[in-house]
Amino acid sequence: MHRFPIPSTEITQVGYQEDSETLEIQFVKGGVYQFFNVPSTVFDEFMSAPSKEGYYHSKIGERFPALAFRDGDLVLLDSCREGSPMQSFPRR
Repeated sequence: MHRFPIPSTEITQVGYQEDSETLEIQFVKGGVYQFFNVPSTVFDEFMSAPSKEGYYHSKIGERFPALAFRDGDLVLLDSCREGSPMQSFPRR
């Protein structure tokens, strides 16, 4: 998926595939997360939000199933309830 840089202190890049409703976020502290079943309206609101971190925490991180990639490891998450990728990498 093609990601592009965004102005944010904790998120470095974002990508979105509308046909599969997949949102991909790369965080400053490492790790790339793919969130599934994310409607295009949520992506549009995320991109328009004055605080990308705030929108991520309130509308994305705990709502959508996700895959996490970090240091070559792949982790399947129900969501990011196990921990915030901005603060620590969720492990199972």
